[in-house]
Amino acid sequence: MADGGNVPPLNGTNGGNVPSLNGTNAENVPCSSNATNGGNVPSSNGTKQKNDKSNKPKKNFRYGNYTCYYGKRKVNTITALDPRLKLFPPNFFKSKKILDIGCNIGAVTLQIAKKFSPQMILGIDIDSHLVGVARKNIKHYCDKDVQIINGFPESFFQKNGELREDLGCDDEIFKVNHFPDNVWFQNENYVLESDYHLEAVVPQYDVILALSITKWIHLNFGDAGMKRFFKRIFAHLNPGGKLVLEAQEFKGYYKKAKCDINLARNFSRIKFKPEEFKEYLLSDEVGFEEHEELGIPEIPDPGFKRVIENKRKRKIGDENGDSNPDEEVKQPNPKVIKFHDSDED
Repeated sequence: MADGGNVPPLNGTNGGNVPSLNGTNAENVPCSSNATNGGNVPSSNGTKQKNDKSNKPKKNFRYGNYTCYYGKRKVNTITALDPRLKLFPPNFFKSKKILDIGCNIGAVTLQIAKKFSPQMILGIDIDSHLVGVARKNIKHYCDKDVQIINGFPESFFQKNGELREDLGCDDEIFKVNHFPDNVWFQNENYVLESDYHLEAVVPQYDVILALSITKWIHLNFGDAGMKRFFKRIFAHLNPGGKLVLEAQEFKGYYKKAKCDINLARNFSRIKFKPEEFKEYLLSDEVGFEEHEELGIPEIPDPGFKRVIENKRKRKIGDENGDSNPDEEVKQPNPKVIKFHDSDED
């Protein structure tokens, strides 16, 4: 694999003295609670007694980093297409460079990589354990003729025998443009430490996905972090690029906020509500040009039925107001239905 030449680093900066934020505040969350052997354990008098589950520490998943998230959505991630992806025209992702923020175990990332033919798609998550699971899941989406070595496709290994690690979106490996070589996962906190670092972010992606993550960003990083998140996405997109946003309603914040003292503190200070996101994203402070509601996915659980939105960055040549959005993005009369948020996700 070539070293990619002067490839901008994954964190979207052009180098310099900007610190890497990969893995900031990341939590290693186990797939299941296997710290104890469970079941019946012998007591001091030789009899058996049940473990006291109340003594086990309970994860609060403060970043929304559930290990069984797609189980909650009742989606077979390997055999069934995520209902949200059915809202997109066939060519929406084709030959595009895509970033999936908050990828969890990689289900949506892998489905796009295999079924929608992007040039490349990178999934990132603040939880390093989930990133590891996502990488291991790649083999489950591979065709039978793909040779798997130590749990990964043969093509993922460099000439020296080492597994590929952090990659930039312009890395040589992504020029192959076919699955599974068009997908990878990395551990990163996408929220920069300060607005100062936004100056170093460079355009790299054609589509950025932010699905069901705004609540967690808002609770962990407050209004300033939420706005910085949106600004970085805008700066990270190429001209004409698209932000695909699935935002949670504010009424779903409290149940999770009360489980953690830091989240509770941030919750009490929130003034920038989700219903204001659209106006903010289209304002001069951020700069998106167009807003479109793609629809609401058909999902059995009403708590997951949220509007999927598309925001477009101005193309080069549109400065005079003669916007020309991609034809595949336009859908006639998108149907918008009232919906309810879930406290679980």
